[in-house]
Amino acid sequence: MANVNVKGLQVLSSYVSDLEKSVKFYKEILGFSQLGEVPPGLTLRAGDLTLYLEPGRKSKVAEPGIHAEFSPCFETDSVKATYITLKELGVPIFEDYQEYSPDFAMFKITDPDGNVIEFAGTP
Repeated sequence: MANVNVKGLQVLSSYVSDLEKSVKFYKEILGFSQLGEVPPGLTLRAGDLTLYLEPGRKSKVAEPGIHAEFSPCFETDSVKATYITLKELGVPIFEDYQEYSPDFAMFKITDPDGNVIEFAGTP
């Protein structure tokens, strides 16, 4: 039996219904920058993360208690400050801010297509 030695995450792909709307969300709200076009989509970058957005998919609706099969978890300098900022911007909150210890907090939002995105780390 062969073994595979995964070294890390190369690119995170997200399938979107409206590429322009999603690019605006990831760039203007979450601070990604555009790397380039990779038809039929494009790549964005934030820190060490490369995100590929591929258009032409139907939008899904995030419902309470229903989580995506695979959703990203982003790190920021302050989870609480990020939560407050995103809430003030009107970004849909999927799961409210929760502080579990002085060293760990988390919350979840949805992107324009209902993909669940988690923020976790230092409060």
